[in-house]
Amino acid sequence: MKQLELQLKEKLLIVEVPEHADMDCPFEILPNKGFKYLVFSQCKGNIISRFKMPDGDWKFICKGSELTEEIADNLVEMGDKEPINDRFISGFKDYYTEKLDGTVIYSELTSIQSFISAIEAQGWFWVKNDLTDSILAPDIDEWQEAESKTFELEKTLIFKFQ
Repeated sequence: MKQLELQLKEKLLIVEVPEHADMDCPFEILPNKGFKYLVFSQCKGNIISRFKMPDGDWKFICKGSELTEEIADNLVEMGDKEPINDRFISGFKDYYTEKLDGTVIYSELTSIQSFISAIEAQGWFWVKNDLTDSILAPDIDEWQEAESKTFELEKTLIFKFQ
């Protein structure tokens, strides 16, 4: 199971469940022997699959495919006014630029773009790995590593720490 913890407005957990998990099945977080598991079950109550969650109390926000600007607004930081070309704008934080050079910038990114910039700042990819579009074909190991850090929307769940 792929997972990434982010500290944005709140502590978030992004999880991509493996291929065999049926995202149409109901799921819940259940305790077992001191750990918490993300459990997928059928309507008759049979456990289909379960995945160990990181420590903490996590609340489900949405699937990756259901992420909207309204939801993302509550996840990422919005700045006051930043001067850009002698004008001032309000905007969402560009986490990727901050990671590169330490400069905190609030730009004209949408809240979803800001959310994606936070994922990319950690060396991960949202939906498509950048090496796929490389002019020079990456070697297979590099590409596989990038794929292992790429979240597929339909298999991704977003949680916040309570």
